[in-house]
Amino acid sequence: MKIMKHGRHAHRAAGLTAFTLIELLVVIAIIAILAAMLLPALSKAKEKAKTINCVGNMRQISLASAMYVDDNQGVLMPLYFVVGSPFMPGDFNWDTNYLDGNNGLFMWNDRLRVSYVKNAGVFSCPSMTGKSTLNNSKYPLGIGINWTELGCAAYVDGLDRPLVKVSSVTRPSACIIFADSGMLTASASDANPDNWVQKPAVGEKSYGTEYFRTPNDQAYQVGDARSVSRHGQRCNFGFVDGHAETLKNSKAGYQFCLPANLNTGLSVPQPEQCLWARYH
Repeated sequence: MKIMKHGRHAHRAAGLTAFTLIELLVVIAIIAILAAMLLPALSKAKEKAKTINCVGNMRQISLASAMYVDDNQGVLMPLYFVVGSPFMPGDFNWDTNYLDGNNGLFMWNDRLRVSYVKNAGVFSCPSMTGKSTLNNSKYPLGIGINWTELGCAAYVDGLDRPLVKVSSVTRPSACIIFADSGMLTASASDANPDNWVQKPAVGEKSYGTEYFRTPNDQAYQVGDARSVSRHGQRCNFGFVDGHAETLKNSKAGYQFCLPANLNTGLSVPQPEQCLWARYH
């Protein structure tokens, strides 16, 4: 009489195999371990791509700024023009495509977007999400201009300070004009720029800014806008001569500002390590 084989032995007798529950759990555990090992590498690769994209944007902006200087008798671009200012460019015509949501201002980034860099996305850091809290902007922003060291503001009754000529910059290739920028947490009081932390986004609102303050700015200590390390503990910087670099935030040299010059609002000679300064 032929004896019938049952269960797992029957499947094996027929040349078939099946996983037991324990074997299946082991396979799942191995897959989970491999995924855990790969995810950090994938995350780093994604962030590296954002860094490369951002420094490319920074380069476009820096070159556009250099073109503006060439087209305007060697004068660096102001932080903004106020509507009604005698300095207001003739091509200002505010519309909903503007990066800054205040139609009473013509900001530096919109100045460049109108005439030099048509793609509005270039003016926001790829690592930023949501919309900036500044002036109801529709964009994350997060790329700021060096204020007040290299900029001024053009009001209805004139300039708040003289226009800066590029000829006054002693080392254009070693003078930062643009940087990843944002509002800081309590880390603003930390003397080491590498430890500065941008405020985390709240809902759809981000804390990217259109400018960053330097140590001689009277409002520098507030921490409402400084350059920040947003790319693997590095910051992207654009220079007056048009090139861009990814560096540690401390390489900008804020910590080397001469104590007598802190919060004075004056542009005065600084040590050579101060890449944020125009005089050395």
